[in-house]
Amino acid sequence: MYSEECMEAMGIFHSVFSVPSVVKNKRGRWLK
Repeated sequence: MYSEECMEAMGIFHSVFSVPSVVKNKRGRWLK
């Protein structure tokens, strides 16, 4: 189980890194 602080940190981490990954995926070069 995760604490509220951990869940909040995970949410921020995901929101920060999900946007750049979408942009990279649209460009195509960063897809594996």
